[in-house]
Amino acid sequence: MLHNFSALSQLNTFHPVSRGFVPPLFSGRKASAIDKNKLLEKDSNPKFSKMPSVSKKQILFPVRQTWQKGSLTNPGAARAPQKKKGVLLYGANYVPDKIADIIPQNRAPHGTDGKQAYSLIGLLYFKLSNGKILKAPEHPIKLPIVPEQVDGLPDPRITYLKDKKGGVYLITYNAVNTAAIDKVASASKSGYLRNGARIFSTTTRDFKHYTPPIQVGPSRYEKNGVFFPKKFKENQQHYLYLLHRTFPNIQIAKIPVKNNNIPKTLQKLNNPFARQRYESQFDDKTLQSLTVMKPVLPWEGVAYGQTGQIAPGSQPIQVSFKGKRYWLLFYNAAPQYSANPTDLGRVVGAALLDFNNPLKLLHRGNQPVIKSTEPFELGEITTSQETLGTVKDVTFATGALIANRNQLTIFYGTKDKFLAQATLNLTALLQWLVQFDEKGQPLLS
Repeated sequence: MLHNFSALSQLNTFHPVSRGFVPPLFSGRKASAIDKNKLLEKDSNPKFSKMPSVSKKQILFPVRQTWQKGSLTNPGAARAPQKKKGVLLYGANYVPDKIADIIPQNRAPHGTDGKQAYSLIGLLYFKLSNGKILKAPEHPIKLPIVPEQVDGLPDPRITYLKDKKGGVYLITYNAVNTAAIDKVASASKSGYLRNGARIFSTTTRDFKHYTPPIQVGPSRYEKNGVFFPKKFKENQQHYLYLLHRTFPNIQIAKIPVKNNNIPKTLQKLNNPFARQRYESQFDDKTLQSLTVMKPVLPWEGVAYGQTGQIAPGSQPIQVSFKGKRYWLLFYNAAPQYSANPTDLGRVVGAALLDFNNPLKLLHRGNQPVIKSTEPFELGEITTSQETLGTVKDVTFATGALIANRNQLTIFYGTKDKFLAQATLNLTALLQWLVQFDEKGQPLLS
């Protein structure tokens, strides 16, 4: 049985993580150093809009003696086909006694102990009105196993689109093959980073039947892919836009839509010639022209001479503010550099992209929207059921939706162990974001 934490969470107003923080202002011209100092003297400035408070709660943790007893990671979210319901897809790590118990294909597990933690995808439904989980999943979803994902498919994200056959959900995830990682891990760290994970996608219209998985990212180490919920038209051709992360930036890849049929569009990437044309987008020169965001702020890891790192979070959300349409993007950032990946931590930032041309970044918040503040997010690894975790100080968002009118809900994983959600006022968030330019610097009206 899954546990649903329904107790009220405390409101959390986050504070800047870097020194020299300057309060935000209304959009317009850039603020000078004198302007910034004046604002620091007056906290009661009537034009000052603070970042909205965020209410957080833990919604799911691993259950012993089940297929999800290992850990839960990073959920994708969308409105379900059924009215008044939402759907979550999340990673569930499991070390099986017999691999055939959960994966029908026979294969030898990797690892010196003869066992390997496999990442499966769990599915559950919840009420849009209050986030209450409606039914505990009995089994992981069943996807055809392809060689690239024999060891797991973590970090699912969901995007809803319409084509000529109706509504379709595009599910992206990280396909993991431990054998590819093991093969190069002993050679060099850079070799490890080039192998073992790919961005894959499947589609469904009912969360019961799924199309064969297809690689939608480049043919190299790549994670964190998610589609825009819109088809973009360029020179009489419609495209799907995929946000992805080629270290350390966030980019867009474009997939031409065929006959307004999205599942068949993705399957076309199996064609060698179509794949070759698609892969040409991932050379260094083209990547530069398709880059949406680069890390520029200290909490994005830009400190101590480091390049920083950011990655797409949830699917972009269409929003409007003062008569202008935007794409609201939540993204994940590593605030500090460490040779040990379990010490990096993760925070969630927010940005606004141009609606018609999402390659144009318009506004970026100057501090994280979500960071570790709760017991189930903070601290060292422990053996307590409520604070147990694989990594510390991690909040990693992979799903978001507008549940009720002006209430925005962000779904995220924490410490590579639990699922959680954060709610905040959408209008207040937008009012705060438009006070900053594309580099997170304050603007003046």
